Amino acid sequence: NDFLLTKEEHENSTKKYLEILFEFKKKNKELEDLKGDLEKIVEERTKALNDSKRKLQVKSEELQVMLDASPAMIFIKDRHSRIIRANKSFADVIGKDVNNIIGKTEVELFSDMSGHMNEDDSGVSLLSQPKLNVVEHLNTSVGERWVIIDQFPYRDIDGTVIGTIGFALDITERKHLEEQLIQSEKLASIGELVAGVAHELNNPLSIISGFSEMVKSAKYLKKKERERIVKVIGATQRCSAIVNNLLRFSRKSKIKMVTAQINTIINDALSMMKSQLMLDNINVEKQFSQLPLTMSDINQLQSVFLNFIKNARDAMYSTNKKGNLLIKTYQENDYIVIEFIDDGPGIPKENRNKIYDPFYTTKDIGKGTGLGLSLCYGVIKEHEGELFYDDTYNEGAKFIV
Repeated sequence: NDFLLTKEEHENSTKKYLEILFEFKKKNKELEDLKGDLEKIVEERTKALNDSKRKLQVKSEELQVMLDASPAMIFIKDRHSRIIRANKSFADVIGKDVNNIIGKTEVELFSDMSGHMNEDDSGVSLLSQPKLNVVEHLNTSVGERWVIIDQFPYRDIDGTVIGTIGFALDITERKHLEEQLIQSEKLASIGELVAGVAHELNNPLSIISGFSEMVKSAKYLKKKERERIVKVIGATQRCSAIVNNLLRFSRKSKIKMVTAQINTIINDALSMMKSQLMLDNINVEKQFSQLPLTMSDINQLQSVFLNFIKNARDAMYSTNKKGNLLIKTYQENDYIVIEFIDDGPGIPKENRNKIYDPFYTTKDIGKGTGLGLSLCYGVIKEHEGELFYDDTYNEGAKFIV
């Protein structure tokens, strides 16, 4: 009986096992089918995702091309004022590669800038209000730049403000033109004033000079008294020279335009200073290009070039008792360009906006009237030219005519 029972149990167990095995194979086949379907779905989804990613990449590249085509500086910042996108104009103006801009704030890009720009960003983000016509002065790797900035809230697809988007224009050239216009107007108004003053001073100076010469020739004068009269005459002559400079500054003297060669005029000015330059250990290097003839007042231009040479000599000698002066000439489009480059101390930044002001001088009393560069500026303007001090040159002073 036990044997028969065991046999029956065995048969039942075997039958049950076969049923389970059959069910397992059935489920396994269903699983394999589901796996195949899932792989197909994943493959389709991956393909669709890659297609979407490629389309987004193309759209992003198209957007960047559009941004780079704009002459305006365009940038997008997150809520932490970090730049997350910038166009080529932005990178060109500040002299950095776009990859070195992304992820940085303006304070990090411009170390001397205060945190007020971050405050502006916070105001735009929190208040959702644009901030317009903000003028900023930037110290960049390519020099000082002036920009005018408009900033707006930057929103996501749901309308939530997630940062700021900015548009800026480089107005550096405009600022320079405005400064030149102000300078021209200032010089013109002062010129009208000093012309009258100069004419009024000429008469009494002539009287003082004439009577001093008469007194000097008197036989009864003692040696000490004669020396004092000579000093009076010297002071009178100095005053007369200043008056003549004032008259030239006021542009009342007529210019005589003739055909001339600029290189020759510079050489003549150097010849006049040759012995003094050698005495003061000033080495002069000339890099002259072949130039076309041009209409100019030779005497006035010679005075201008002489003034630049003297100023360079004075600056270098007073600092180092020696120096090097490079004079370059070349043609650029329709302009003849002359550069005077010295290795002296240069002009401090705080003084650069005053150098063309009448009577402004850094020389000792009695060694300069402060009219030199003012006169140069006026003469160059009369010759339909421009006069610049190169702010980017840091190894001395560089004037460009």
